[in-house]
This record gives sequence, structure tokens and C-alpha cells, in this order.
Amino acid sequence: MKRQHIPEIGLHNPADEFSRQGIFTHGRFEDNVREAPVRAGLHRHTFHELAIFESGTGTYLADFETYQIDAPCAVIIPSGTVHQWPDAKNLEGDIIAFDLELLAATDRSRGPAAILRPPIPTVTPLTSGILKDFEVLLKKIRTEWVSDYPHRRHVLRSCLSILLVDLLREHLRLSDQPHTAAERLYTEFLDLLEQSWRSNPPPKQFATALNVSTDHLAATLRKIAGKNTSQLIQERILLESKRQLAHSRMSVSEIAYDIGFEDPSYFTRVFRKNAGMTPKQFREESDRLHGESLESS
Repeated sequence: MKRQHIPEIGLHNPADEFSRQGIFTHGRFEDNVREAPVRAGLHRHTFHELAIFESGTGTYLADFETYQIDAPCAVIIPSGTVHQWPDAKNLEGDIIAFDLELLAATDRSRGPAAILRPPIPTVTPLTSGILKDFEVLLKKIRTEWVSDYPHRRHVLRSCLSILLVDLLREHLRLSDQPHTAAERLYTEFLDLLEQSWRSNPPPKQFATALNVSTDHLAATLRKIAGKNTSQLIQERILLESKRQLAHSRMSVSEIAYDIGFEDPSYFTRVFRKNAGMTPKQFREESDRLHGESLESS
């Protein structure tokens, strides 16, 4: 049965200073899944998560995409991603939850936070050598996490930063893609879009923020992604619409208002134009595919 809203997990553990501040927590993945059943169902986080698996296999579902997990590998779960672990009983590894505040990152354009810039690598295979290097850092994180050592925040930040940078390097090595000026503009646009899509800003606002002309931005996006500025904005809005239609019992009108539409009927027209079906039809199709009981709209 669907919940009224998609369950959202915050980063808060009263027993630890950093968790209370909502900036960092660490644990074993297998313990988290066993002790927090909601994590096995569809949910999302208010924080970012990094899972590093040393053994096992499983299945990970994120925003309508299914990933086969074969350790050793790393999985990045950005804040807001609707996800679940349908099959994770055999997976073992460390899981780190963090906020960008810990990294002292005001943006994701450089440094360790760069791995969180769209398009984000979801699953990155790890060689035995990289896993061994990671284990040194994870061992230090485990020690610091359960300690009351002075300045442990700085140690945790340093270890996490190295993990993220090394993971980004490995992803870039595996993808073997040149990073052109056009691709940099594309990732900067996606980063900005992720921060502002809910207000449905016009293409000109993005172009101004990125210091390029509206035509240049549209041409660049079309070259890299095959879609122009307006289409990518609508695509991001459509993703959140689909998340809520598929995974919550909110009515179509409630969803429309929640994602920034003033007129639910206009939302329905926009959705149908982009998805090829009405919101109600999408919900019914999603329920059918996932074996869930139909919910009224």
C-alpha cells in the first residue's frame, strides 16, 4: 500500500553531535537495512549517501532505474533520490551519510563535492587495489566515529573528501570521456537546474546565471543531451511528478501544487505533452507494473 507521502529520512541521531547537526553519520549497510525496515521500502533522504560494498550482490532501484550491484563497488545516493533496496540481504559494506556543510562546499564545481554534480555516477566498480586504499580510510572513519577525540570533525572531513575525490577519479577513468567546454556548461546547467527547478525559471534566467546567451545555452544542451533548455527543465519537473504519482497517495492536484503549478489542469496538460499520457494514466500504469493497488486521484 502506498503512503500518503514518500517517506523522507533525515540525518539525525541524538546520540552523536554531528548527526544532531545533520552533517555526518557512519554505519554498516547490513546493520542499517536490518535495523531500519523503512530503508528496504521506497524512501528518500535529506542528505547524500555513499555506500562502499566489499562483498555480496543485490539490487538497487533509483528513480525508476534498476541497478545490479556486484561488489566490490561504490554507490552514490544523492539527496532527494527516491530509492529502495529490493534485494540487499547479501551486501556488506560501509555506508556514510553526509551534508555538503561538512565538506565546507558552497557549490559542487570543484573538489570532493564535484562527484555530486549531475550527471552523477550511480554505481562505480572498484578494483581490489582501490578497495584496499578505501579500507584504510574507512578504518580511520570507523575509529573516529566512535571516539571523542578532539578535532574529529576535521579528520572525518578529510577522510570523506579523499574517498569522494578518489571515487570521482575512478569514475572519470572508467568513463574515458573528454571534458570539453560544452560538457562543463552542461554539467553547470544541470547543477543549477537541480537547485532551482521547483520555481520553473525561464531559460533566460539560466543563461544569465551561466554567463552565456540563451541561444548558446540551448545549442550546447541540444548538442550534448539532444534537448534544449526548456525541454530539460520540463524533464526535471516531470521526474518529480512521476516520483510522487508512482510512490505516494497524493492527489494529482496536490502534486501539481507541491511542485509549483498554480493550475492543476495546466499541470495535467504539461504532463501529458511530455509523458504521452495523463497523470492518472501514468499512476494506473505504474500501479499495474509494480503490482500495487490502484489509488484514486
